[in-house]
Amino acid sequence: MNTYKAFLVAVCCCTAVLGVTGTENSNKALRWTFQNSFYELVTDTELGWAQAKNECRRKGMWLVSFESDEEYYTVLEFIKPLKMIFWTSGSDDGHDGEFYWEATGKSIGSFTSWLPGEPTIGTDLEHCLQMADYNEFLWSNEDCNKTANYICEGEVCP
Repeated sequence: MNTYKAFLVAVCCCTAVLGVTGTENSNKALRWTFQNSFYELVTDTELGWAQAKNECRRKGMWLVSFESDEEYYTVLEFIKPLKMIFWTSGSDDGHDGEFYWEATGKSIGSFTSWLPGEPTIGTDLEHCLQMADYNEFLWSNEDCNKTANYICEGEVCP
């Protein structure tokens, strides 16, 4: 009986994800898949970094983290036409200058896309990584209390 329930939950989860891939829902959230992840671009709500992180978690997702340049450029295809600022899961909170992806706990690897002069180190409030249209979506660390749109990422069901 428990195996059946687990199978049913997995099937429902995958069906829900596949049903919204590449669509826009009534909340103006664009959704798509790339490799083993699905993404939701939230453009109708601006939140502080912690609030955006909690909204993604409420949906069973995380703020986006970039594991490769291919993933980053795929996300860019969706956000480039927009004149907005987006939060990612990047942070150096607790370790000034040592940025990591909060969603995975991994340090930001060999692929980076920092704006020249970024990240700024030693600032008391700039601990969260954002991408802004006015910086061609290159990365900058900003005050986590600023509000911005955000990108959630989740795992595609097997």
